[in-house]
Amino acid sequence: MPALGVLLLLVQVGFAVHAVRTGRPYWWIGIIMFVPAVGCATYFFAEVLPEITRSRAARQAVRDAQTLIDPERDYRAAVDRFAESDMVETRSQLAAECMNLKRYQEAVDLYRGTLIGHYAHDPHLMLRLAEAQFLNGDPDGTVKTLEELKAHNPDFDSAAGHLLYARALEAAQRMADALREYAALAGYYPGEEARARYALLLLRTGDVDQARDVFRELIRKVDRAPRHYARAEREWYNLAKQHVPD
Repeated sequence: MPALGVLLLLVQVGFAVHAVRTGRPYWWIGIIMFVPAVGCATYFFAEVLPEITRSRAARQAVRDAQTLIDPERDYRAAVDRFAESDMVETRSQLAAECMNLKRYQEAVDLYRGTLIGHYAHDPHLMLRLAEAQFLNGDPDGTVKTLEELKAHNPDFDSAAGHLLYARALEAAQRMADALREYAALAGYYPGEEARARYALLLLRTGDVDQARDVFRELIRKVDRAPRHYARAEREWYNLAKQHVPD
């Protein structure tokens, strides 16, 4: 009982502080403090729970739970919207849901269908098509799409698109071209994935010494970086450590 009493007191104090900080009417404090169990329960369901359910994190948690229970829920909704109105937007939304479900060929077909009229060379749609092609096991198609994207949108810059291009060249066995693109990426890509993939391809093509130099640079950069960067790049850091002798 003493432990339960202490817990209830902590809840009371927490709810009272919440009421003051969020500008709730002061009579809530009286209810919370003088009718402890009932007051705290009432305050939670009347004020705290609605606030939680309106938060972005809570909405995302609900969506994640719904997706876990019914993975095709959003896909079916996108199919219905597309059936009602075949537009670039609804077709693109359906393609994105196909990507989430790993229906890559269906996504490729849908993204191709968005590249019409005013959107014929839209760089964002072309990049999504290239992503779908790559995941669908078509590196040559990916390279072609990205080269067409660049030809029609010379000022469009995308680090993610550049990395995809390098990976597609590697998958297409165009090693010299892939090495050149990875080397360029390593100098500006926002993260260590490009540098790590560059080093891995150097290893694959037999340039062990240069690969280790790239891995060492990756390790130095992460070691000197803020903690949040180190956490974000932990996968590539660990990979580099595996390939560099102590």
